[in-house]
Amino acid sequence: RRDAAQAPGTKTQKRMDGVEVYPQLVVFDLDATLWETEMYLIDGPPFTHHKETNTVSDCRGNEVRLCAGSVRVIEEIVTSDAFKQGELLIGYASRTNYPQWADECLRLLRCPGHEHLSMSDIAKVQEIYPGDKKTHFRRLTAASDTPLETAMFFDNERRNCTSVAQLGVTCVYTPDGMTYKAWRRGLQDYAEKQARQEYAEKQARKE
Repeated sequence: RRDAAQAPGTKTQKRMDGVEVYPQLVVFDLDATLWETEMYLIDGPPFTHHKETNTVSDCRGNEVRLCAGSVRVIEEIVTSDAFKQGELLIGYASRTNYPQWADECLRLLRCPGHEHLSMSDIAKVQEIYPGDKKTHFRRLTAASDTPLETAMFFDNERRNCTSVAQLGVTCVYTPDGMTYKAWRRGLQDYAEKQARQEYAEKQARKE
């Protein structure tokens, strides 16, 4: 298991767009966070991918489209040295009642800036099924060998953020879906939390 004390999030080297401190695992909720719609609002397969717009339509033409903020954030992550070297991982966590539909949409949607990869391909871990987001996160971090305190989570439901934050995860509430502003705020919150932790550890060693 990767030691939180040795995590990339504690390093002081610029590995991602001028960011000196970053999490080991970034997890996105799906419905109304990573993409604009929610699975219960669409009508199911067969699903069709549209290359020109990088969208997926269901059997009745209902559309699944990545949020504009998701496009920018995902592209920034996957083009970073941190991601390429396996220091920064992507995960998905969803409580949807339609996990098979969500899986299919992730396999069909292309990764921004890397059209040869799907949104499913770029994820190290995913937990997509009804249940408690705390359970999702315990399994996500165990599967990715990542300490909970080095993970970051984006979700459009405050209750999920409140719940997962109790595990030590840095959570960012995104009521309007994923935005670039939320991403940068999350990075700042994470860096500040890591700084507080390092300070507390130094003080403890002095005692």
